[in-house]
Amino acid sequence: MPRKNRTAPSVNPANRDSQPSTVRYVLLAEDVALRTFVEGFLRHKEQNHQGLIFTNAFRDIGVAGGETKFENALRTTIEDAFLLHDAHIFIGTRDTDKSDWKKLSTRFVSSIPDRWKNRCAFALPVKCIETWLRIMKESVSGSNLSQNTLKQYIKEPCKTHQREVYGKPKTTEIQRAYITKSITGKSDFNALRTNQTDSFLAFEKAFDTAINAIRPQSTTGG
Repeated sequence: MPRKNRTAPSVNPANRDSQPSTVRYVLLAEDVALRTFVEGFLRHKEQNHQGLIFTNAFRDIGVAGGETKFENALRTTIEDAFLLHDAHIFIGTRDTDKSDWKKLSTRFVSSIPDRWKNRCAFALPVKCIETWLRIMKESVSGSNLSQNTLKQYIKEPCKTHQREVYGKPKTTEIQRAYITKSITGKSDFNALRTNQTDSFLAFEKAFDTAINAIRPQSTTGG
């Protein structure tokens, strides 16, 4: 199917008397836990982001099945999102493992054509998504995390985070999706904000920028 260069669709913010506006997104995730986390984040935003409803523009894309497949599929998926599926925004997410999340973010963003840069957001947790989930899980249980504890978390391997989140280091995709959905459903994501989780704050900032980019220029939101 030939690709067409389309003008970015706009979304009007809903007010008290109007129906919520629908935001069409395409999500590319390295694995099911990352995908489920982003879906939980979007549900959270639906409740707190000026009357928007998020709908997946192309559900056949979702899990890349590893970081190599994720990176190989990234450029084409972004192009298809905007040119074939008429998406408003694109979200990409993968574990960073031993890589620096800031360097990964810079590399991913630099590969995007300029006309789409401000409509893309990347969720790149330190080491793995279970790092974020562990912080959220402990917040739900009432734990107050100190800065020293957070620094220690960043140093710990993914296997430790996975064991703390899932109860064991090895789990099935169904188990990971279920537990991730449970954690994101109980948390309001403030644990990642108040603990100054830089990688999450960068993702949320890019996401909010993408939402603002598809609003009419005359709109101030609120």
